Amino acid sequence: SAPGRRRPHHVLPALPGHAPAQRGLPGVTAATGQLTAGEAGRLRDHIRPCWNVDTGARDAQSLVVIIRARVDAEGRVVSSEVTDRARMASDPAFRQAAERAQRALVNPRCNVLPLEPARRAQAMQEGFEFRFDPRDMF
Repeated sequence: SAPGRRRPHHVLPALPGHAPAQRGLPGVTAATGQLTAGEAGRLRDHIRPCWNVDTGARDAQSLVVIIRARVDAEGRVVSSEVTDRARMASDPAFRQAAERAQRALVNPRCNVLPLEPARRAQAMQEGFEFRFDPRDMF
């Protein structure tokens, strides 16, 4: 993150997570309210094996993708939307990174998120934001 820039209090460690808390990189947030560290960690650990980062992509470290997702009653991701649609339309490398992140959320191995019933209900109505940041992979 940029020097002097503070991360919001409701943003938690990054999905790939090698040392996200030290780097201050965001990860999974509820649309409203904060996830506990345990909840964010479970989601991150659940999705990590399904996310394939193209480390050879042009400017790979700058290809941070934020996706809004909603789940059904079982916790299965039923919709996902890349928040930066303009960049997705204009930057082929970003589009590839975004498509990889979306595939991680719908991959059958990772698609049913480990959420408690109350969080599942919240995610059905309000959704989550997932931040896929390849800097943690390098």
